Amino acid sequence: MSSVPMNSMTEVEYLQYEESSEVRHEYYRGQIFAMAGATANHSWITDSLIMALRQRLADAECRPYSRDMRVYIEGSGLYTYPDVVVACPPEFKDDRTDTLMNPKVIMEVLSPTTEAYDRGRKFDLYRGAVTLEQYVLVAQDVPRVISYVRQTDGVAWLMSPLDGLGETLQIPSLAISIPLAEVYHRITFPKDEGGFLQENG
Repeated sequence: MSSVPMNSMTEVEYLQYEESSEVRHEYYRGQIFAMAGATANHSWITDSLIMALRQRLADAECRPYSRDMRVYIEGSGLYTYPDVVVACPPEFKDDRTDTLMNPKVIMEVLSPTTEAYDRGRKFDLYRGAVTLEQYVLVAQDVPRVISYVRQTDGVAWLMSPLDGLGETLQIPSLAISIPLAEVYHRITFPKDEGGFLQENG
């Protein structure tokens, strides 16, 4: 989400505006926010996640989508474009099939301009989706993933931090797992404190 919202719009006006806009926007409480662009690492990690999910869910009713798929969070009224979203099976707001209604797993690749928002307020808004069972934050500058899994009471979330390429991301709601080495395949990380470049793959 950008720091400066654009003019106030109704939900209908926003959806009409988005049809012709070359830039994607989030919509919340009458205001739209331009989505930030992506770095090379961000794009590659997102693609790696999509590929891993598609391979593992090839014969399942679940479908993963990239950040071009708009998602509506009914409980909070947020329209947004997650980096990765999985629905089982997908349910759409209307026949246009461009707004997903039932996210089961959402993944966001963190960027300096959006990290605080993704960790805080956006997670608050995402929790308004009663279908959401897991929220995953993926760093792009270090091999680090934080997973939040909704507990059986529907309120509490279990946080699991994963650090290092030897870790594996578990996705219990989909009955699959993804090694971080696969998520970060061919990613070159920024220089560490010792001044050496780290590369996976």
